[in-house]
Amino acid sequence: MARCHFCGGEIVRGKKNFTVTRGDYCIIIRDIQTDVCSQCGEAYYDPEQGKAIEEILKTMDDKVKRLQAPILPTKPT
Repeated sequence: MARCHFCGGEIVRGKKNFTVTRGDYCIIIRDIQTDVCSQCGEAYYDPEQGKAIEEILKTMDDKVKRLQAPILPTKPT
């Protein structure tokens, strides 16, 4: 039986929300099927899930930067 690295609780399969606030935005991904500590609630995402979350965050970082980029004045014609 796997134990939590933080509290020693039992690791069980469950659902966990992933929530992160980065600078000027917040992301919530609901109900990710993953391993979760039954005592403290710490989530243990597998490598594929971790990579998917990283890709989502990278995409959001890029999109937010483009949305917040300064608007350049246009030259009159």
